[in-house]
Amino acid sequence: MTNLKRYLSWGVIGTGRIAEQFARDLPLVPNARLAGVVSRRVDRAQNFADTFGLDEAAAFDDPARMIADPQVEAIYIATPNDTHRSLAELALSASKPVLIEKPLATSAADAEVLRRLATDNGTFIAEAMWTRFLPAIRQLQTTIEEGRLGQMQRIDAELAFHQPYDKTSRFYSAGQGGGAMLDLGVYPLSLCLALAGKPENVSGRWWAAPSGVDEAAEFTLDYPDIQAKLRCGFDSDGVNQFIVKGTEATAILAPPFNGARMLMVARQSGLAWLATLPGKRSLAACAIRKLVRDTVLPPGLQRMRYDSDGYGLHYQIEAVSEAVLAGRKSCPISPIEDSIEVLQIIEQVRAQPPEPVPLKTTR
Repeated sequence: MTNLKRYLSWGVIGTGRIAEQFARDLPLVPNARLAGVVSRRVDRAQNFADTFGLDEAAAFDDPARMIADPQVEAIYIATPNDTHRSLAELALSASKPVLIEKPLATSAADAEVLRRLATDNGTFIAEAMWTRFLPAIRQLQTTIEEGRLGQMQRIDAELAFHQPYDKTSRFYSAGQGGGAMLDLGVYPLSLCLALAGKPENVSGRWWAAPSGVDEAAEFTLDYPDIQAKLRCGFDSDGVNQFIVKGTEATAILAPPFNGARMLMVARQSGLAWLATLPGKRSLAACAIRKLVRDTVLPPGLQRMRYDSDGYGLHYQIEAVSEAVLAGRKSCPISPIEDSIEVLQIIEQVRAQPPEPVPLKTTR
């Protein structure tokens, strides 16, 4: 990436885990710095500011005040899902570039409102879908584009992390934009769109938690020559791989694929089976997958590692900062059109009645 001569000053709304990771990765980025932080409690904002080397004036308890600060050039929104639209509207109305933590909004209609507002104000907008910016993901795209997999035939992906049911948790709160699809499903869906484009047909099913939000979901995306089978859930811990099968080879993003630091390409079906062991969570299966990932490889199995000092958000921060500094209104790696399409797919599946019995996963 081009190392621009100047940097972009970021203001962060929120002081939770992902906001902290954003701030910790900023020093790894040559074209960005932290300029402000907002929390509902000013003491939390000040503690965040102290932790990351900001002065007292950079801590705010009012988003509008930070957005209005001329020292803050761009806004990163890292608050609960249900607040994304209103906070983004504040930033966009002030003509401040905005990067919104996933999901972009809790509905496609809200996301469309933000897109129109950004267009009307000539302002940058993007979803913080950090997975798309990772080197392993970019290499997967290059591998496919160069034809090393042959013709893509199938995509299989799962992203599931067990979250015990708690009606007070944001994960299970309809009012806070909870549910596995908005929290986890956006990752495999977004990556599918990046690799294969908009599907011709979408189907799926979902399972409801006692609060009514989706605890688990499955998606089927149909393309002329490709079918994608995707799963997300709070009901169990998944294998969490992303697998692209082609006519010549199979590519595997090692788990958890949303933060992938390793890409494997297997040219024989047996080797692909060893690298993925689909449907197996046993200790033996995990041990075999670890051997494939960590030991000397047999011919026909390539392993590409992408280790990093940071959490992985710095790739996204650098690319978005570069786009804003260059005067662009969107980021080609994470276009808002794809973010809206993901929400439309989720809503299409969510419009179906939930499955009557809990999902009995065999994976």
